[in-house]
Amino acid sequence: MFYEALKDFNIAIEEEEEPTASYYLARGRCYACLSILTEAMKDLSIALNIDDSLQEAYIYRGKCAYLLGDNNLAFLDF
Repeated sequence: MFYEALKDFNIAIEEEEEPTASYYLARGRCYACLSILTEAMKDLSIALNIDDSLQEAYIYRGKCAYLLGDNNLAFLDF
């Protein structure tokens, strides 16, 4: 039910007053599971800009970067 989850995360992100890294992380994971890798990379990068201690975001962004052929970013994230 990833598409339904994406709708919910879009609403949550739009309605929040201050950006929350966990929402972007969760939406990025949904995009990654749906193989929408460029959108996943964007959300995971936003999550890391908000909170650079999210190790899970580094792992998912590294996997997406690797699948997109960006070995340099993948190496840095892992």
